[in-house]
Amino acid sequence: MSTQEKTHPEWEKEHSLTSPQDRDRKAQWRPEQGAPALSEEEVSLAIESLDNNDFTKKFPRVDRTYADPPISLQTVGLISFTPAKGATPNENGVFGFAKLRGNYASELEAKQRAETIIRTIDSYHQIYHTYVGRPFPVTDSSKYSADTDEIEIRKDMAKSVSASIKNKKGKDKKDMDEIKEREEILLAESRQKPEDVDPYENYITLKVKKAQLSWTYLEHIKKMAEVKEIIIKTRKTLDKIDASNPEFQDKYLEKYMKARTDVGLDLNKSKSSDNFLKFLVEEVELPGIDDIISESEGKTKQ
Repeated sequence: MSTQEKTHPEWEKEHSLTSPQDRDRKAQWRPEQGAPALSEEEVSLAIESLDNNDFTKKFPRVDRTYADPPISLQTVGLISFTPAKGATPNENGVFGFAKLRGNYASELEAKQRAETIIRTIDSYHQIYHTYVGRPFPVTDSSKYSADTDEIEIRKDMAKSVSASIKNKKGKDKKDMDEIKEREEILLAESRQKPEDVDPYENYITLKVKKAQLSWTYLEHIKKMAEVKEIIIKTRKTLDKIDASNPEFQDKYLEKYMKARTDVGLDLNKSKSSDNFLKFLVEEVELPGIDDIISESEGKTKQ
């Protein structure tokens, strides 16, 4: 039986997602930062091609930057990955490289951002749309990701996750045994009488503890200042939206709670009195923000 060497449209030249082991050390690829933005005609062809994998030669396939320009308030992404049973990495254990290109509130916003990326940043790579928090197939076949029945995807996902869980259980048991062993050592140390503790070692421990807590305290203060500013800006934006679209106020909670039901989250509001839902349905006074605003408004009236 003849075998055909596997190919991929994005292997024809190096780019930002090329595995280090596949790079040409002599050529030393660099992003094409000087490449001009695509014309309107090229954008149309590029979008159609990168969605449907058709017109691959009718527009410049350019990877202008190693990293996409940063998106406000989107710094860290969370990704989970389970290789399918039988999937084969290269000799260094690498399956390939991916790039998280942002999360958006609607399909329209996602399409608009995809067009911007294709137009000005990267007209080389396929851009797949998926739902945040839901499994999706990692595949080099756009037909598979577009046309495969959802039930089949769930079956494949279940097989992959099941195999991964079986392998992970063995590792988890080993990790738990190690944790118990360390716990027993720590308990034995905690039972030591004060006179058994080396004063010099205790002094060093306390110094490190103070330094760590001091650093943590200052980092929390910095983060609090950032969060405070974002809360105030968000409130002002909501006030403007409430003024122009007052009907949103009566509809948003029902839609949000339905979305929670769809993903299986608990809707028991009594359990949520001191957590996130409380702040979603009530105007809770926040120390350090509302009291300062009240003082400022009071001084303005005087």
